[in-house]
Amino acid sequence: MGNEITEGKISLPQKEKEIDMNEPKSPEFYFNKSIFPNLEKSNIKNLFQESLKKQKNKTFSEQNSKEESLKKKETTEKCQPKKENYDLTLKTSLFEENIENPKNINKKSENNKLEENYVLDESSLETSVGSLEMDIREIYKFKDLLGGGHFGTVRSAFRRFEKPPCKLFAIKSISKKKLTDNNLDDLIKEVDIISSLDHPNIIKFYETYNDQFYFHIVMELCRGKDLLSRMNKEKMNEKLIASIIMKTLHAISYCHSKGITHRDLKPDNIIFETPDLDSDIKLIDFGLSKKFKNSQKLHSVLGTPYYVAPEVLRKEYNEKCDLWSIGVITYLLIIGDVPFKGKNNNDIFNKIINENINYDDPKWNNFSNEAKNFVKLLLQKDFNKRPSAQEALNHNWFLSFFSKYHNFVLVEPNIFIALKNYKPCNLIKKLVYKYIINTMGHTELKKYKTALYAFDYAHNGYVDLCELNKVFELLKTDISEEQIKILSNAFEGKKHLNYSEFIMCCLNLKEVIKIEKLESAFRYFDINNDGFIDTSDIKKVMLRFGKKILNEDDIKKIIMEVEKNENYCISKKDFFNLFSNIVDIPEEYQI
Repeated sequence: MGNEITEGKISLPQKEKEIDMNEPKSPEFYFNKSIFPNLEKSNIKNLFQESLKKQKNKTFSEQNSKEESLKKKETTEKCQPKKENYDLTLKTSLFEENIENPKNINKKSENNKLEENYVLDESSLETSVGSLEMDIREIYKFKDLLGGGHFGTVRSAFRRFEKPPCKLFAIKSISKKKLTDNNLDDLIKEVDIISSLDHPNIIKFYETYNDQFYFHIVMELCRGKDLLSRMNKEKMNEKLIASIIMKTLHAISYCHSKGITHRDLKPDNIIFETPDLDSDIKLIDFGLSKKFKNSQKLHSVLGTPYYVAPEVLRKEYNEKCDLWSIGVITYLLIIGDVPFKGKNNNDIFNKIINENINYDDPKWNNFSNEAKNFVKLLLQKDFNKRPSAQEALNHNWFLSFFSKYHNFVLVEPNIFIALKNYKPCNLIKKLVYKYIINTMGHTELKKYKTALYAFDYAHNGYVDLCELNKVFELLKTDISEEQIKILSNAFEGKKHLNYSEFIMCCLNLKEVIKIEKLESAFRYFDINNDGFIDTSDIKKVMLRFGKKILNEDDIKKIIMEVEKNENYCISKKDFFNLFSNIVDIPEEYQI
């Protein structure tokens, strides 16, 4: 496509060296006494706190020097004529999905060697975002190296204690040594956002761990290529393009409903779950995303040149900048090129600001008027005239292809039965159901996605419980007001259910709850591996999920819902008998 922009990517290391990521390390591995043989761990922490203070003083001195230079520069610039410049801040996401063909990666690089001599002051890592501090190799066995960059690597892995066939995950290991304070802040913000998202067309966050040398982010593994790679290899018809854009809009509508704007939508950040032709899509890379409030204007100039909206370059915009980017992606998929190109970034930006888009290309003749109208709506320079993501999903272009978008005939009957018969349960059971849902593959989840799309009338990624009556009326059946209250009360009185909560309500428990699943679930929650689930384990489970630590009294109440004892712990027998009404419990676990 010519003028390629590469500044926003994490560059792959030229050489990669195999890491021994599979064997769990002893506690001594994380406390390297060869560095400080005469110091205890607490003294090492104090030593590094002092070191950190010295570094801050040095930084403050350097900052003063920089400020003086900056004042001199500003004085000089005041005498110069103003020149308009739209250069973007092209930030690199620490999380960026930079998964390449493993064959192209030489696995012998010093960049991947574990840094046993590196120690980080623990106090600098205290954040509002939870992360379980433990050796991830005790839980996961690493397989293939999928990609890497300056900050770390991406590898596939499976849980050690699960029986085959094991689900594969993508684990991003980010080197702490290479993180500056700003990098750490960016990482915390990104984890905070991605862990709050729960939508079938957004990459799934599972867990986060940290040890002395790395942050480990456990994510959904998608084997398909990104949209740009796929469009370069195969010709896409209009219906396929409409389907991809509709699902992208569905994901963005959900993000906007949660007060999150992506700000870096491009074909590279839309990937396919599998290499199959009918594979679903996932939105990735929330490194530049931002939380916003209603009517709030944003001012940071960032993104990727070809896809950035004109109002972003003018430094006053809102979440509708994402709609412009989707318009550019749609234009690209139809015409095979972006609407604005130039000799350099500034040339591109000036054209985005000042020039009109050409819709005279003969390739438009192969597409419907609805497709052209849709692109024109999204590529309006005035973002106030641009539709919202929710409004764009109701465009005739989609209705012409997917008139049965809310087709309940496609929804399996068992899902309606499960919704009508759902019974509230305690938090331990919910955590187990969440664990089981997280072990499901793309094929198993497909029926739940279909159901969510059918129920989601508002196109915001939720199932509105107030709409359930209407849905069941359409099916010439009913669901009682009492059952709707049960569904609401089961999830803290919510009026709508997110994707995972909806799946939880739709599960055929006798089908998904098996003894081997309960075995692996107990092992997963028994983090201390002592045969009991206690308050310490519950805290660590919440940290593993990227959540803040619960109050100690709240954790005790959670355990007391299952077993009332002075030790506040759940035995293996207690755990298995929670599910005695669903599955036959082996005699060894019966009470």
